[in-house]
Amino acid sequence: MTQHYFGHRIRELRKAKGWSQADLAKRLGKKTSSISSYETDAKAIPVDSLILLSELWGITIDELIYGENVEVLSVKSLSPEQRRLVSQLIQNFAAKSGGKTNIKSEDMELLLKIAKAMGLP
Repeated sequence: MTQHYFGHRIRELRKAKGWSQADLAKRLGKKTSSISSYETDAKAIPVDSLILLSELWGITIDELIYGENVEVLSVKSLSPEQRRLVSQLIQNFAAKSGGKTNIKSEDMELLLKIAKAMGLP
């Protein structure tokens, strides 16, 4: 099993915000020594702190852990029109009943609109 160390990522993101370890500690309700331990990978970061960090920096937990190596489609990155289309698509598929597996033509059109709005070929 591969371990992923991301203390350096925490340090990079903290510094990008211009925060000291004490600033980040205060935001997380932790001690400065805990932040230092996280950044040097001497101590594992609790899940609740990972969630808070991702919220503080406006990134997903995957982005927090894997950095630039992650490919994530975040709803936050979508335009209002793209969000509306994705929501409509989810509602259309959720509304299906009886175990139908065929995609209706209007659903396919919706998928094509989403792809076009997202700049996909």
